[in-house]
Order: sequence, then structure tokens, then C-alpha cells
Amino acid sequence: MSYLDDTLRQIKCEVRKIEDKLDHPDTGLVEIKREIRSIENKLGFQNIPAGILDDILCEIRRIEDKLDHPTTGLVEIKREIRSIENKLGIPVSELVRVRTSGPVQRRLDVNSVIVVALNNTDVSQSVTISVFGFEPQCPKINVPNSPFTVVIEPQCSHTEVFDVTVSNNFEVQIEAEVSQGIFVYAGGRNETAEEPVFPSTLVGANIVLNAAFTPQFVIDC
Repeated sequence: MSYLDDTLRQIKCEVRKIEDKLDHPDTGLVEIKREIRSIENKLGFQNIPAGILDDILCEIRRIEDKLDHPTTGLVEIKREIRSIENKLGIPVSELVRVRTSGPVQRRLDVNSVIVVALNNTDVSQSVTISVFGFEPQCPKINVPNSPFTVVIEPQCSHTEVFDVTVSNNFEVQIEAEVSQGIFVYAGGRNETAEEPVFPSTLVGANIVLNAAFTPQFVIDC
């Protein structure tokens, strides 16, 4: 195993540790949300008795204790993220800001791919959409109009269409300056890239939902 491979393996392991802490049933985000909901329910009553107010204060302290916990709290999570950055030499957000659909075998009746990028953040975001074709081409090539970069306003989306008839397979990548808040959809359709987006005859086997897009770098522990 090369030094780079070993470093990437360590990064994946560190990220998994962080995810495990966030998902922990007793100290993770779900538990914090549950306790906050409990507080909200108690605050929903008028003329709250002193005993309930004491309970609310205790619950708030418990949440604070979990966030400040030396081994499972936010400080430890930040420390592990810094460790990842030091090992790689770049911010950890660089690892996840590029997501890929992976290889998609183009159906014979698919002539173009619609890509929709949604900006769910509160600021404008620069997003780059890249669509590659491969096989028989090797290495893979950018299809016409790729890469395409657009600035998407807050809570807005952008739709772009790409001709994918040049290859047997295609891949869609989306890149943003943030690792969260940008969502993407890709759908192969019968129509050509020059035809209007609506209406489109979509092909189910060539549809890639946001959940299927994965970070460009994924290394097993």
C-alpha cells in the first residue's frame, strides 16, 4: 500500500469515527434533537410550574455537557477534522465538494441527460457540472457543454442539458465550494440536448437521484 493510499484510508477511518459520534444513540444529534423537542413541549404550556422549569434547566445542562464532552463533543470532532486536514494537506471539505454519479450505462433510447442543481443554502453558490462519456473512449471525455459552471442564487436551482450520445456510458459530477446544501438530480431522456426540457420522456434506468451521488474520494478502512 502506497503512502497516499494509507493516508486516504486513515482519512476515511477518521471520518467514520466522526459519523459514529454524531449517530451515537446516547450522545449524538438524534438524542440532542429529542431532548430539544422535550424542552419545546414543556415550554408549550402556560404558567409553567417551578418544578418543570427546573427540569428544563437540567435538560439544557445535559445537552451542554454532551456538546462539551472531551471525548464525544464538538471540540473532539473539530480536533479530528483538523487531524484529517493535516494528514491530507487540504481542508477536509475539499474531499466531499465533488460528488459523482459513478458509471451509468446509457440506454440506447437516451440521447441527452438533464442535470438539475438545487442551492438550498442562504447564499449564492458557484456550481460546476461535469458530464463525462466513456467506452469506447479511454480515458473518459467531457461531453459537449461540459464542464458547465453557474452561480445559483439562494434557494434556487439551475437546469442544464448534455448530449451523451458519443459514448456507451456516462458519469455526472457536481462540484461546489460547500460540502452541504447543494443537491443534484440527473435524468436520461429520449429527447436531444437541443430540445426543450419540458416535456421530457425520462428513462428510469438512467435516472440518478441526489442520494446516489457519492463523494469523489471514498476509501475503505
